Amino acid sequence: AHQESEKKNSFFLVACSLIVVVIAAFIVLGIESSPQSKALQSFSENVDESQIKYPHRLSAYLSRCWLATIDGEQETKVVLNADKAHLETVPSFDWSTAGAVIYNVLKDRHNYRKYALFAASGIEDQLQRWRLEYQELAENPHEHFHDFLRTKDLDFIAYGEIPKRLRKKQVSPELIQVVSWLLAGTHDRKGNNIYYDKFAKGQFPSGIELAKFSGEQGLQLVERGMEYDVQDLGFYQGYLLRFSDVSWDEGWKVLSIVGQHAVNPLERLNKRVEF
Repeated sequence: AHQESEKKNSFFLVACSLIVVVIAAFIVLGIESSPQSKALQSFSENVDESQIKYPHRLSAYLSRCWLATIDGEQETKVVLNADKAHLETVPSFDWSTAGAVIYNVLKDRHNYRKYALFAASGIEDQLQRWRLEYQELAENPHEHFHDFLRTKDLDFIAYGEIPKRLRKKQVSPELIQVVSWLLAGTHDRKGNNIYYDKFAKGQFPSGIELAKFSGEQGLQLVERGMEYDVQDLGFYQGYLLRFSDVSWDEGWKVLSIVGQHAVNPLERLNKRVEF
């Protein structure tokens, strides 16, 4: 009887172990076959032979992303082994609140990227004159320029004001970061931003889906002179994005990949006004 009981216990343990293994296998297969995982695999795939040599290879990878640059300057990092990243789902977001805030800022205003502000169109020459006046007065011409402009009774909204307004409306930190990237970044390496153009016309998606990913040993493709090299990036993190609307939808694609710290691009540009 004792031997029979031991056999039954052994069989039960083996059966439980097999069930755990099968469930784990289904989970792994489900993750690896998810649309988000496939998007990372597509991003990491080798480019065509015709695009391997300079200056085409990096541009070919960046064309697979929603954004080529995250702030008009810093390019989305091309991590060749991003398909090995750990994926983390993020709740879907309604765009209505954020869209209303953004449109109220952009409508009837021109984007003066050099000065990190939105204001009426046609004042470039006036801003230039104020810039020269300010440089003669300020010890550090890259600080407090917006405060100086407020003494000129100029109606403008600084870049850094957008994240503040979104926070007041209790928009989630993830969506604020996404909105900031889409406004400050460019969809290609030539400085164009189709998302800003749509937002300025009041054209917004009804919602977005996000997936966060990260890895510990990223291999980054970089340009060195007129050649390409691969360097150790270490920790990296990024977002995959999918727009809900059919007119916006291109499936899941990489939105951004950054290093250890994800700084809000609008706030960064706001602090460092280019002269």
